[in-house]
Amino acid sequence: MSKWTPGPWIAEQYCMGKPPDSGCAVVASRDPAKISNPSRGMVAWATRAVGQTGAEVEANAHLIAAAPEMADALMALDAVIDFDPEMAEALAAQLEIKDATALQAACRMARAALAKARGET
Repeated sequence: MSKWTPGPWIAEQYCMGKPPDSGCAVVASRDPAKISNPSRGMVAWATRAVGQTGAEVEANAHLIAAAPEMADALMALDAVIDFDPEMAEALAAQLEIKDATALQAACRMARAALAKARGET
């Protein structure tokens, strides 16, 4: 069970303000209309640093907004994939993946990302 605000999260389409106070809000909402008042349900603010483009900040906001869905996907993978070497070998063979170590590395990365999201690292 996560402690973070449940998704979905929505990112603003455009940055607001001028650096160093500008940025894009990320709002926890199913309703895109709520983005017009980001103080209601704002979960994150992607700040636009001096020299950073608006497009880069908007991309950061969209990445942040995808976090709940990405976490759900990683947890689903974690629940179905047994990370032991024999299981990785069998799964790699079944999926026609030539290198089971690549699958094991991807599984370790998924677990590390989940641990980071949970504040465990």
